[in-house]
Parts: sequence; structure tokens; C-alpha cells
Amino acid sequence: MTKQTAKFSVINHGLAVHGDLFLDHGISSFGLIEGSIVSTSGLLHVGDTGLVRGPIQGDHVRIDGNVQGNVHSRFSLEINGQVRGDIYYEGTIRLGPNVSLDGKIFRGRPIPLVAAGAADDAQHERSPAADDQSKSAQVHVLRQMPADTAG
Repeated sequence: MTKQTAKFSVINHGLAVHGDLFLDHGISSFGLIEGSIVSTSGLLHVGDTGLVRGPIQGDHVRIDGNVQGNVHSRFSLEINGQVRGDIYYEGTIRLGPNVSLDGKIFRGRPIPLVAAGAADDAQHERSPAADDQSKSAQVHVLRQMPADTAG
């Protein structure tokens, strides 16, 4: 029997990455990422001190920090942080008590991300039929984080 080790990357607080990340495993980011994150398996986690300026996509996505870009989740999505962008999810979505959203939520097949520029293009090329198949809701700051806990 071959022992398989779990693959998981961590971006620590104080570390900044400028560029796109494409992973075949999970990631937990507590630092700054200026670019997209695409994880093809595992958990994509934006920690409470994490900031992503770009779209993210993963099988299982958990946001405790701040994402300034669209969010794509294939299986489960949990948000207890801030998202400024549209949310595309299949499976389940769970919103925590500290969530702050500014964008639309679409349930249905997420738009695949190939690269950061392609994600922006794909968002604008949604067909009316795809919009009819998705259930959407306009969301503008459902719950504001209390001032004493923000930054």
C-alpha cells in the first residue's frame, strides 16, 4: 500500500504574491494575493487576514477574509468574510454572521476560469439561456461587519 501525503499550500500573513496561482491541491492564504487563484481539488481558504484582489475558483471554498473579485465554487462555499464581486456556486452555500457581500449570487454551473483575463471575459459573455437556468439574487451588503472588528 502506498502512503499518500496531503498536498496543501499556505500563504502566511505578511507575504504578498503578485500573479495568478494555479494549484492541483488545497491552499490557505493569510497574506495578499494580487491575481487569481484556481484550485482544482481540495479546500481554497482565504484566512481572516487574507486579501485576494482577483477571481477565485475551487471545489470547496471558504472565505474568512476579503476577496475583491468573483468567487466560483463547484461543491461547497462558506463565507464569513467580505466579497466584492459576483458569486457562482453549485452545491451548498453557507453565510456566517460576519459576512459582507457586494455583488450577485448565481446558483448553477460556475463559469470555468482559465486565466484572470479569461474570467473577466467569460463573465460578460454569459448567454441569456445560462442566466435563465441560474437563480440569481442581487445582494448589496447583507450584513455590515461591526466597526470594532473591521481592520
